[in-house]
Amino acid sequence: MESGFIPEKNTVWILEGIIYYLPHSQAMGVLKTIADNCRITHTVLLADFMNKQSTALSATNYHFYSDWPDQLLPSLGFSDVKLSQIGDPDADYGLLHDPHNLFNRLRGLPRSIQNHPDDGTPCRRLYLVQASGSPNGS
Repeated sequence: MESGFIPEKNTVWILEGIIYYLPHSQAMGVLKTIADNCRITHTVLLADFMNKQSTALSATNYHFYSDWPDQLLPSLGFSDVKLSQIGDPDADYGLLHDPHNLFNRLRGLPRSIQNHPDDGTPCRRLYLVQASGSPNGS
């Protein structure tokens, strides 16, 4: 194919720093297209998702969000979703040990909390997501 995508080949999709710039309908269309490929071949999605509070940083730039991408992606057809939040032990890369760092401060708070209980600031989160699926569902 001219674009390089061959539906019959195992595929990795990387949507780093992309999905939250799209309008909701377009972002969902992209995610659904990728999920549909899980029925054809082994497919992996690597993406970052902002929560709703994060998109408020720029109402003109950020449009798509998901507070629960680990629930959204299985509803589209992905069978295996792993979610990490920046600052989690598997996603801190040794850089986020300052207790005043935004992401470090949020690590212990449940995702359902919208504002930080200490100071009322919005809980802006960035999730790193790995999702996959294959024709046989494994």
